[in-house]
Amino acid sequence: MAKVNKKNFGGPWTVEKLDCIEKFLKAYSNIFKLGSKGARFETSYVDGFVGSGESKACTSIDSDADQLFCMQAQLYESSAKRALDLVHPFDKYYFIDIDNSKLQKLNKIKQEYPHLSSKLFLFSQDANEFMIDFCDSFNNSYERAVVFLDPYAMQVKWKTVEIIGRTKGIDLWWLAPIGVAPLRLLKRNRLPESIYSGKLDEMFGTQTWKDRFYTTDEPLALFEQRPRTVRSADWKIVVSFLVERLKTTFNCVLEDPLVLMNRNNNPMYALCYASQNMTGLRIAKDIVSKKKRESTYVS
Repeated sequence: MAKVNKKNFGGPWTVEKLDCIEKFLKAYSNIFKLGSKGARFETSYVDGFVGSGESKACTSIDSDADQLFCMQAQLYESSAKRALDLVHPFDKYYFIDIDNSKLQKLNKIKQEYPHLSSKLFLFSQDANEFMIDFCDSFNNSYERAVVFLDPYAMQVKWKTVEIIGRTKGIDLWWLAPIGVAPLRLLKRNRLPESIYSGKLDEMFGTQTWKDRFYTTDEPLALFEQRPRTVRSADWKIVVSFLVERLKTTFNCVLEDPLVLMNRNNNPMYALCYASQNMTGLRIAKDIVSKKKRESTYVS
């Protein structure tokens, strides 16, 4: 029998990340729509890798576990729909995906939410490029926003993270790849090739990852001419380094991100939160702490 199409579902961790984002958006929108101080701000939700907005059903399964997850997946809608279903919606929604065919499918969502159609803006564009333009025109005096970056791998560049932090008014949720990309590029017995090192430089915004992730040993014997470079970092060190990097740009960073695990208990992604606002950090910390207690697919 055919296996579940992981391209559509991703895995059980897909549900976990969306639950966290939805809970945060609910709390965030309540603060800005119901609070006297927050009501003066115009709010935006930006989904940088939104996809088609569809939640597809399984047509074939391979195990009882797949059967259970297929049943769950049909009950959990996309990040776009969850954001649009808020009782107190955002003033503007920006949905971005470089794949125009996905946006064409997502465009149908306007028919499902006619009361929000004038607030929906779809862009077929690289998320990094969009965020540069969005942040350049962002006015901290009267605007606030939540940005959700959920890339397929290492598409998010550090310069994008930096420009978001400089706005002082954007809360960032970044589903940063851990096991699906960086760890695979980090060779065990040598540094990655230059092309892959360059990608890691772009993601972390620095080359200091080499010193954090690798150690150099002295030759063990006289005939060994060169020191040995060995990877010393596991996924926990990679996550810790990512948190440290976020702190160079944001004042309020979730110290212990939600690490999403696959069914073999291997790390896939780290759901990171960063902002300049302590209230947002407290909400994010509470949501992530509860999710860790409840789920077997997070760490």
